[in-house]
Amino acid sequence: MNFATPHKVDADNNNFAPTVGFAWSPSNGLFGEHKTVIRGGFQTTYDSQFNNLLSNIAGSTPNAIGGTITSSVTTAATRGTPNFSGLFPSIQPTPLTKATAQSNLFPKKLVNPYTDRWSLGVQRELPAGLILDVSYVGSISKKQYRTIDVNPVVNAATGDRLHPELQITAPTSANGNYNGLQTEVRRNFSSTPLGNFLLSANYTYGHSLDEISDVFNQLSNASSFQSVSEVLGVSPRIDYADSDFDFRHSSVISWVWDLRGPKTGVLGQILGGWTLAGIERFESGFPYTVHNGTDRNKDGQAAPDRPARAVARPVDARADPDRGPRDRDADRRVHEPFREDLRPSPRRADAAHPGRERG
Repeated sequence: MNFATPHKVDADNNNFAPTVGFAWSPSNGLFGEHKTVIRGGFQTTYDSQFNNLLSNIAGSTPNAIGGTITSSVTTAATRGTPNFSGLFPSIQPTPLTKATAQSNLFPKKLVNPYTDRWSLGVQRELPAGLILDVSYVGSISKKQYRTIDVNPVVNAATGDRLHPELQITAPTSANGNYNGLQTEVRRNFSSTPLGNFLLSANYTYGHSLDEISDVFNQLSNASSFQSVSEVLGVSPRIDYADSDFDFRHSSVISWVWDLRGPKTGVLGQILGGWTLAGIERFESGFPYTVHNGTDRNKDGQAAPDRPARAVARPVDARADPDRGPRDRDADRRVHEPFREDLRPSPRRADAAHPGRERG
């Protein structure tokens, strides 16, 4: 690759982002006299190309090649080498080799990530001043940022890479989706024998899946790289699993109780004007992924590698051997040594190259 020649990505000029929606309140029949509202909508949104990607490239080789200057403390210079910044011009650039790391390289067709969102819901007025709201919401995200090692090590003994002339890594696209059922029951402020009372209780069952949750590191994954680079023949969806931020169940209950009491006189000063309020939140846990901490498949990337796993003595036939550590119906253990085979099967995942843990 000729680094002296400017390389530009193609323009992305087809970012069409519609937003449509509707609301309908039937006036008769089964739904009652304007006691029901049906709502729905669809929206497409695009993410911008954030500056951090350009900054990473500008500060990496071959644009910025540096060396090391070590400050020394002596009796005469107890605070280190004086005029330390004056030594910077003496830094000699290190020649480029196959081991020289680059932070990023953009693919020529770098497009804006986008997300399609949709929803359909029904709201119904119930007796006793209650309102019930039930909605389905979903989304699918495409072309999301991720990092692929497009030049992994292919010979662990010599350190040779797929392209021995240089090492490059490239941010490219990944996909994700979310589906959820949202329910809410609420009661607006209204009078009761014990005072005015407001109540809101909601519950959401949702499931978020993706191939990477955050290109700038993660909650439960130690690297933004694929566990095995797709350039070695594995599926680009090898890491498709629960999002790092996925929790299936979420419920929030909030209430405000304006206590009834005297409003005047001494008793009004002491017992009147009291209000109690509370918010309770309940959530299921996040998924997590176990990592080796070592380069078990010897492709030059240690952080994303995960231990092999096997299913032993499942409790019943329903046990899923490909599920994650939150399952309690199977015994799993690390059972394989490091593999020398650097060209794994193109399946999504196998025992030697398992995908991210799923809930």
